[in-house]
Amino acid sequence: ACGMAPDHSTIAAFVSSMQDEIGTIFQDIVLVCQEQGLLGGTFFALDGLKLPSNAAKEWSGRFADLQKKQQKLAAKLAKVCAMHQQTDAAERDSEEGPTRAQARYQAQVKRLTQQAERIQAFLESNDPKIGKEGKEIQSNVTDNESAQMMTSHGMIQGYNAQALVDDKSQ
Repeated sequence: ACGMAPDHSTIAAFVSSMQDEIGTIFQDIVLVCQEQGLLGGTFFALDGLKLPSNAAKEWSGRFADLQKKQQKLAAKLAKVCAMHQQTDAAERDSEEGPTRAQARYQAQVKRLTQQAERIQAFLESNDPKIGKEGKEIQSNVTDNESAQMMTSHGMIQGYNAQALVDDKSQ
């Protein structure tokens, strides 16, 4: 916290808005720390930060959004395959060997196929994530445990991490 302390009214407003959750969580944390012999009992400090994950925001969305993305990839794949077939036919007529265009098409087909299969596998093996309000929230194909969070530097795909220390063992 860089030696700064939040105003008591800020803390009070936060605690009162999440009274049920904070009491239970804090109690569990203190009990685990006590069982581990980590508490000196006179001073506790809790700090948190948002850590970016190794997951792209572009691979996030509700299940319907991810299905649309998969359909767009399939349509683009069909278009690339059609262009590839036209190029093949033209090259057969000219009797030249494989060109760089063919290699580029093949690489693009492979990449699009992998992306579409990745989304399909995710959709088949996971259920939609449901938020506190009972509505579906965004999932992430790369790292479904991470979440999109607002930070002072914009949106990140990541985790909210906390550290709790005491004056006995830090």
